[in-house]
Amino acid sequence: MEFLSAAQVPMETHVSLFNDAFTGYIGGQVNMTLPGYYGFINAGNVDVNISGFAMDGDTPAAFGMVARQGGTCRLAVMGVSQAHQGQRVGAWLLDKLIEQARQREDKTYILECFEQNTRGIKLYQRLGFEITERLMGYTYQQENAQDTPVPELEQVDVYEVARQLIWYGDQSLPWQSSGTQIARLGAPHVGYKLGEAYGVFSDPSADVATVRALVVPPEHQNQGHAKALIQAVMRLHAGSRQWRIGQICPEWVGQRTFEKLGFERMELNQVQMRLRLS
Repeated sequence: MEFLSAAQVPMETHVSLFNDAFTGYIGGQVNMTLPGYYGFINAGNVDVNISGFAMDGDTPAAFGMVARQGGTCRLAVMGVSQAHQGQRVGAWLLDKLIEQARQREDKTYILECFEQNTRGIKLYQRLGFEITERLMGYTYQQENAQDTPVPELEQVDVYEVARQLIWYGDQSLPWQSSGTQIARLGAPHVGYKLGEAYGVFSDPSADVATVRALVVPPEHQNQGHAKALIQAVMRLHAGSRQWRIGQICPEWVGQRTFEKLGFERMELNQVQMRLRLS
């Protein structure tokens, strides 16, 4: 195998290998397009220069896309071609990426993996990663709501919510829910404030709307502010739609907030894993 920086590989090859590697994926059907891939890179703050491909001659065998923030790296996605699966190519590639992170003097490597993907978890554990958090996903089917008063919500810029997350968000939050990542979002995402709670939602008028972020300053936590905000947004956008929280919600947050509002856990969940590099 030969290691190549992902920057040396045409983006069309990235997309082709992505779709091949995730055929039969546990998380569902994957049909990545070139525009969708560019969106994935932008949303995840992926750095193609420190990401890598394992090449079997001229054939791409595996790829690992890496995001970086300060001294922390995140394996945003890793996949192995169907033809090279079961040959430890993924372990070889990730070992190279970890070695390069140490050479950069990065401090931490993180990733998420479906808990039901026991083969993947064992691979990461062999390389030194430890499970630090269980991450849940939730759904709630909203029917046409009754005509009830809506608390006075304040619409705020998504960036303002991101600032609150940077100041007050729990440091164990997954990468995708951190303030620095939420700051990269814009319309149709919407930010709202109610009392002491702030939140970011994907287009709340769509048939499927996602709760992307919630934050309450520490001195006001455990007082029902987050639940009141979610209920108010749902009332404001009354109608028949599904509300979702992706599988990046720490289990303790889900138990304290979403499950008390009647949200149901998704069948699959992820774990957050961490490797200390120094």
